[in-house]
Amino acid sequence: MAVTARCIAAAVFGAMEVWMLADERSLGELARMCHTALESLRAGITEAWVPGQVSS
Repeated sequence: MAVTARCIAAAVFGAMEVWMLADERSLGELARMCHTALESLRAGITEAWVPGQVSS
């Protein structure tokens, strides 16, 4: 659970850092970037996790 929480925080903070460095910022753009980061994270976790299989 702690690893998942840290991954989510890293994705959101990473998106926020990119947003803060942009010349023109809007809350809509921040929301889009966070959504994209979280969807990317979810896709990576979903592809890596197979029910009933333990990775070594």
